[in-house]
Amino acid sequence: MRPKRLLLVLACFGAGGCLLYDGPINRRPENVVITSLDVLTKGKMATFEASANDPDGDVLSWVWAYAPGVCPAEVTAENMPAPSAMTGNWFQITPPDFSAFCIWAQATDSHGAAARVPAAKTMVPSNQAPQAVMTRQQPGGNANGPFPLFSDFRVSAAASSDPEGEPLTREWSWTSLPNDRSRPNLHSCAPSDPVDMAACFHADEPGTYRLALTVSDGEKQTKTEASFLVAEDAPACLHSLADNVSVIPLDHTQAIAFAVTVTDDGDPYPPSQPSYATTGFPLFAWSLRRNGGAWQDIATYNFPTLTLAAEQAALGDVIDVRIEIADRAHPLPRTLSSCQDQSICAVTPSCAQRLTWKVMYQ
Repeated sequence: MRPKRLLLVLACFGAGGCLLYDGPINRRPENVVITSLDVLTKGKMATFEASANDPDGDVLSWVWAYAPGVCPAEVTAENMPAPSAMTGNWFQITPPDFSAFCIWAQATDSHGAAARVPAAKTMVPSNQAPQAVMTRQQPGGNANGPFPLFSDFRVSAAASSDPEGEPLTREWSWTSLPNDRSRPNLHSCAPSDPVDMAACFHADEPGTYRLALTVSDGEKQTKTEASFLVAEDAPACLHSLADNVSVIPLDHTQAIAFAVTVTDDGDPYPPSQPSYATTGFPLFAWSLRRNGGAWQDIATYNFPTLTLAAEQAALGDVIDVRIEIADRAHPLPRTLSSCQDQSICAVTPSCAQRLTWKVMYQ
């Protein structure tokens, strides 16, 4: 500890003479400074630290105080609020909201003399922007596309978050669509509150759909975007060609059933009357030809199976059974000049739109 400065005081009392005072003088602490983070977060604890120096080298003790609002223009011991229970050269507080507040720190030396030197600092907690995250839930899988035309998409904002834990609102919007004809019917499809947590749309045109998600905490907002590439329409396909197309000898007293396995990219035909509402299904067109005659359509029959009853044929008959499929964008094979009267018609390799069975009744 450095020695105190000495002061000589001469006090005279009339004829009684004079007294000389040469005791040490205690100087109060100086340069009280409060440091903290420049940005505070609502609901998260912040720590303030104080420093000062004492001209006499005394040990310092600390008193802190807190009050809402901006610090006064002139800081005095009188406008310092009631001290907190915290001591030491640090102080912690959890900002209750985004409004300003004031922190006082007062240093006192070990002699306690003339040490009331409060210092003030105004802090305004900053509201950090929320994080917008968009995830695709449907179609499933990890593929980035291209996705089949007429797919139903579902995207979620559930992974979005706010640093302060504020409740978020969500808004979905289109940044761009494949063309002017596209009407993808973007709508909220969250099963329950909170609303707009998930959005759904139907890809009605090939090309790129660019969707935007904006999340807001009421003060700040963040936007993110995602692209969904949708392929051109693919034709419906009949599979297992070798197993399905053959000559079938049959006892003329027996019935026979035919069935097909089909894949399609989700565009039902006719559009307003899909056979299966979840995925859509193509048009099934069955026809029969008896003993080399003309083809006859089985009208108003749109199913992937067909049964020929025993009474429909006689001994020695040869009946050709044909199934053709079409979707919204691809016509029946009978309208394609390239197929003519072939028993199998495929517009692309390994994807047939026509299969024919020949049944010989014995």
